[in-house]
Amino acid sequence: MIYRALRDLGLGKKTIYAGQIFQAPRLQPDVLAILENQKKIAPANLPPIVALPRFKSKRAALDKIGVTNAGDFLEADISALAKALKSTEAEVKQIQAELTAQFTTPRPRN
Repeated sequence: MIYRALRDLGLGKKTIYAGQIFQAPRLQPDVLAILENQKKIAPANLPPIVALPRFKSKRAALDKIGVTNAGDFLEADISALAKALKSTEAEVKQIQAELTAQFTTPRPRN
């Protein structure tokens, strides 16, 4: 599952900033439950693949591997995505990074 941080979360030397999206395995399940109950994180509401123009022609191929929304794309196996998109794993990682940036709320600069 993909979550969105609703507040800055200090994780030792790392921080997940408010507005960032991240994958559930980044935190332990009990920590996820506590943070969700405290309203510090929430499941990210990401759009379906059909709403993303860059994937229109690849919808059928992505459907075959169970990718129906942007969250599925971010969590899917990189090699399976590369095969479905007829692309390299490096290109898939780049697309995942771009999607993560696209759906992360920008931080104020002040």
